Amino acid sequence: MNSYYTTLRNLFKQEKTPKLILDIDRLESNLKFFEDRVGSKQIRIATKSVRSSQVLQHVLQVGKKISGLMTYSLQESLNLHNKGFQDILMGYPSIDEQALMMLCNDQKAVENICLMIDSKQHIEIIEKTVGNRDIRCKICIDIDMSSQFPAVYFGVRRSPVNHIDILKKLLDDIQKSKAVKLVGIMGYEAQIAGLSDYSPHRKFINPLIRFLKKQSIKEVEKKRQLVLDEIKKRELSLSFVNAGGSGSYDTSSLESGVTEITVGSGLYCSHLFDYYKNLSLLPALFYTLQVSRIPTPQMITCQSGGFIASGVPGLDKQPKVYLPEGLIPLTDEGFGEVQTPFKNLSGIELLLGDPLFVRHAKAGEICEHFNTMTILRNQKIYEVWQTYRGEGNCYY
Repeated sequence: MNSYYTTLRNLFKQEKTPKLILDIDRLESNLKFFEDRVGSKQIRIATKSVRSSQVLQHVLQVGKKISGLMTYSLQESLNLHNKGFQDILMGYPSIDEQALMMLCNDQKAVENICLMIDSKQHIEIIEKTVGNRDIRCKICIDIDMSSQFPAVYFGVRRSPVNHIDILKKLLDDIQKSKAVKLVGIMGYEAQIAGLSDYSPHRKFINPLIRFLKKQSIKEVEKKRQLVLDEIKKRELSLSFVNAGGSGSYDTSSLESGVTEITVGSGLYCSHLFDYYKNLSLLPALFYTLQVSRIPTPQMITCQSGGFIASGVPGLDKQPKVYLPEGLIPLTDEGFGEVQTPFKNLSGIELLLGDPLFVRHAKAGEICEHFNTMTILRNQKIYEVWQTYRGEGNCYY
């Protein structure tokens, strides 16, 4: 029997489930994995993939190459600013006028939070909010890093800044504005960082994905250099050039113009990261389910379980039993809201009340279902920390 499972089972057999668990030693190991491999680059932590102020604080305390945070909501950014977090970069544009007004009414927040933009309209919204105030909001341009191959669009639909001429017009608008100041460039190559290439759920197209990734990496580097050349030509000074994600740290960190790499989901190591060749991480975040029924000697049924990840529905978006190994969800039922049955091929006799441990597909999303996470240190229960939800916060 897996010794880690034995330890976890003994710790949580009498605990109420479901319960979210974070092995802090493993999280630190995953952070070190990235810090050891990004060379001279800094790491920016993606809060969407963490969703706990206490975890973010811990990562900043133990990390040696952390530049700051990348957030996903302006209200979240303001709350983190009020908690004392520094160097906050919005990962997405905000058109929340109420939150923008709160930002503009706080000079220190204006200095600490950088807004993301990708169009003249975003600038105009900021200008309207700034009004007659003597402030200039920090902004970062989101550059589209998707690749258009013959008959194949390889990437995501986010920023419209996908050509150098569009960037030039946007830079003209920025330089004319008295309400904004350009401090950074972001280019997230989602088709490289967020797309696994050894997935058992699409074995036949994995080779094609690896080929497209290889071609896209070359294109991404050229595109980013064109952007930086235009910035230099205009004698604009940047504080940072952000790139990558947990799944593309190795290629993004090789680009000379990049100053920092975004890392988020890799800290928790959600199960989608099992299918990347360049990652060797430890599952750090999982949740417990408890055996509540035994319908046959070869099956168990657990209460709850159905925490499905966002994105295109598929088997890869379902949770995955981590321990004990050999528990297979039924194809005609899957993970249910109130109960989940499994074939028990583990070779372990599981009794009523026994816990099993499950990993989510997309890291921080699971925190939306729990108020707290139980922290393990040295394979013992250490503390209980709050998630964003536990703090009473729900961001969009």
